[in-house]
Amino acid sequence: GFELEETNLFEIQKKLGDAPIKRTGDAADSYYGICYLSKENNATVYFESGEMGGYDHTLLSFVVKNTLENSQKCGELKNNIGDLKLGVIELGKNIDDVRHELPQPVKVVADALEYQQMTRLPFTKEDIERTKIKDINEAYWYVLVTIRVFEDNGTVSGYKVSKVTSW
Repeated sequence: GFELEETNLFEIQKKLGDAPIKRTGDAADSYYGICYLSKENNATVYFESGEMGGYDHTLLSFVVKNTLENSQKCGELKNNIGDLKLGVIELGKNIDDVRHELPQPVKVVADALEYQQMTRLPFTKEDIERTKIKDINEAYWYVLVTIRVFEDNGTVSGYKVSKVTSW
């Protein structure tokens, strides 16, 4: 599998096969992404990075859509990857069922359900030394995980999972 904020786009390419990295924007607006078509699931999977992903384009989010989009020349998933479920989230599932099964609170944002969780992780000794933080009461990483579930005609048409760690 691939881990947000650990795996980079080059490692994904190596494991899943050749697919061009799409690049748009500059600095804070930069986007780097690769996509793969899963004909078995009639879906497109996107792996995304940006400015916070650094020079090696660390994975910051992934998106699954229930359509075969090839506007950015996606690679093709040749191996059977199984269904593209994420816990209770499944393409084609009734959106109201997902709304009730997700951890609460769930917000409606534009065309999607959104669940966010903020976690505070204490710095390790190495983190304290590396950051040279002066106030030990501020020695925490803040981790925000966001899950967005997209809907079309009452069913799940896709989802996006992202993770951002800051201090």
